[in-house]
Amino acid sequence: MNYRQNITRIQLKGYGISHYQAKVVTKNIVPIEKENNTNIYLLSDAIASIKKYLAKPRIKAKTHQSLISVLPKLIQQLDNVNPIIFSNSTDPELSKLSKKLFLQVTKTEQNLIKTKAQLATLKGKYKK
Repeated sequence: MNYRQNITRIQLKGYGISHYQAKVVTKNIVPIEKENNTNIYLLSDAIASIKKYLAKPRIKAKTHQSLISVLPKLIQQLDNVNPIIFSNSTDPELSKLSKKLFLQVTKTEQNLIKTKAQLATLKGKYKK
């Protein structure tokens, strides 16, 4: 599973919303795949669904607060990195090192996002 772009209801619970809220938010989203008995949704669809749900005028303050608090965590998970073109027009050694550093930072960021998603899954599974 690509942790960067996908999310499950269990992960949503792990990020801090209730089981009911996770169910309501994902109710109108079509899952992109199924792993065992778990539906997997696009992260961008889940964010859009939360924003749409927040636009409803009659949601309770506690629900509103929990959805607002989880939204930045989900947006942070999106792949918002644009690739940089490292040309050889400048110092070739500097260009080579810059590219190597960029790839390492990107790899580290992906590992951090994967770890956060796994942590959210564990929190969601064992949350009472």
